[in-house]
Amino acid sequence: MRNIAAAFAASLAKSRPLAANPLGALLSPGERALFVRNILELSAARGFGTVPVIEFFATTGLPAEDIYDRARRASLYDLVQDHWDSRLVAPGASVSAELAPEKSDGDPSEKSFAVQSTALRDVFFDLAMNRFEAMEEQRKGALSLLNWPLRNLAGPPIMAGAALRTARRLFFLAGQDSLPADPRHAALAVVLWRAEQAWRGDESGDFARLMARLDGDLRQIEDLARRVRRFGRPDGQAPA
Repeated sequence: MRNIAAAFAASLAKSRPLAANPLGALLSPGERALFVRNILELSAARGFGTVPVIEFFATTGLPAEDIYDRARRASLYDLVQDHWDSRLVAPGASVSAELAPEKSDGDPSEKSFAVQSTALRDVFFDLAMNRFEAMEEQRKGALSLLNWPLRNLAGPPIMAGAALRTARRLFFLAGQDSLPADPRHAALAVVLWRAEQAWRGDESGDFARLMARLDGDLRQIEDLARRVRRFGRPDGQAPA
């Protein structure tokens, strides 16, 4: 696992913003949700890495010529990850001011986890937990899909790309405008990856291990951001 973690971190450093998933435009939101359920059901029964890619499409009704150049196992992996990202906000909920953390009196130009303090950390926590609850709904299939890149030489970049995409969406939903290559995305992506490892071990379904890891890592990264900001100030003091 240490080797995987190192490869994941190295891939984060090299990752760039990803283009839209080529499968996304072929299906409506409702059809995508059913497709993802089918992918996870087949993965639970036979293994994501062993089911022929074309077989995942059997229930979609899509013409073969529409999927020839789009049907890749990595694209299916990303499609499921995108579906879980769509659950960062509870189903049926709309993006509203209630999601945004409370404003602080700090300099709004200073971009860090410490800006807006605890409220921002809590927003990240709540949104991420919505995603893990969606993953838990089809846990066996989800684990099969998540295990696939661990056995694939191209796995770390695939995992890093998905984690960065989720991190960018978390920042957006939390009301934090950021550039595509913002280094904070990589920091949050590492937090999400570590939380995923904890979720894997939470077989009881109570999320105790997951919540402890996620909360602890978000607190650490928030504290690190404060230290960095304090170090850069002439008076050595953190801003109020």
